Amino acid sequence: LGSGTFRDEVRCRAEACLPAPAGDANQLSLLTVNGPTAWVLLEDFAALKPGDWLIQNAANASCGRYLIRLARRRGIRTINVVRRPQMIDELRELGGDVVLLDGPDLALRVAAAVSGAPVRLGVDAVSGAATQRIAECLAADAPLVSYGSMSGERCEIDFYLMFRQGIVLHGLSFVRQFRSRTAEQVRAMYAELASLMASGELVARIAGVYPLENIVEACEHAGETGDERNGKIIISFDN
Repeated sequence: LGSGTFRDEVRCRAEACLPAPAGDANQLSLLTVNGPTAWVLLEDFAALKPGDWLIQNAANASCGRYLIRLARRRGIRTINVVRRPQMIDELRELGGDVVLLDGPDLALRVAAAVSGAPVRLGVDAVSGAATQRIAECLAADAPLVSYGSMSGERCEIDFYLMFRQGIVLHGLSFVRQFRSRTAEQVRAMYAELASLMASGELVARIAGVYPLENIVEACEHAGETGDERNGKIIISFDN
């Protein structure tokens, strides 16, 4: 992770490696980013209990899908915000408890969907005005965690939500969060995530798999959005 190049061999310290279980190599190749991010979102920012609600936007992204599955394993209920109507049924089938289209009246529709129950954690991967819309859905003193900026904009949040409601905006880097964990704890987390991927419990959408000689085509595909790239792009070194 973070080597900055595509390569089929790398020299590193043995303790930095985790033996991969049997399973789909393309799925397992995604282990080191989205899985830990979803894990840390559940572990580090709110003491969520079974039956509690969290809300996330960009729910169709790989991290959002992992978060749905990991939360469901813990009995935590998810409100999942998407931009495209065709994603609603798919995320419900994945295990999302509530799936809603984003929009200016999001907070009203969330309150109706959960019958006024408090939403204990907000997760934002979009930034811009979307941050404010998630914040408006939260219970008093709930954390709001930003782990991405798909819009390319700054996070927007009303001062009075922070002042009166005690909403706190956090920026997430799972690498930074790992500094408070031992190497054994990090390895145990990766081992569990790898096992869930190998069993098919955690599955990311893959939009395309390309050999290295087609790297230009792969990068062009990776630069597309929406229905043109509904999933991850994989570079395969298989001969």
